[in-house]
Amino acid sequence: MTGEHLSLENITNAINNSAQKLRISIEEFCVIPSKQCDLHYWYIGSNQVVDTQLFSVELNNELELLNDDYKSLRKYIIKSPKVKFLPLQKFYDYIALQGKSGGQSKFPRILNAKQTAEWEGFLNCLDW
Repeated sequence: MTGEHLSLENITNAINNSAQKLRISIEEFCVIPSKQCDLHYWYIGSNQVVDTQLFSVELNNELELLNDDYKSLRKYIIKSPKVKFLPLQKFYDYIALQGKSGGQSKFPRILNAKQTAEWEGFLNCLDW
């Protein structure tokens, strides 16, 4: 993603392990790699109140356990993950807006530049 070769399996296992340890229900998430900032942005869908800082630390620890390349680069290059929790419905609303609502449509886990622009544009237009 930003040089550490995280696999989708690493990403999924890290978020699932972190959620389990902190007793958080997570049904949707996506990751946006940022080479310019040398970090990953994580948008996570949960209807629970979550300590974002604590989750970010746990997520980082899990990623380091699952991927030695990530662990090595975290020491020198990659910054801590930036995590933002959103109500789960935001993910579903975005999927519906894309015309892909229904049980067969999944939110992409790793967003490319075009997907990132569309997703963040959607989030910026919301009345928070």
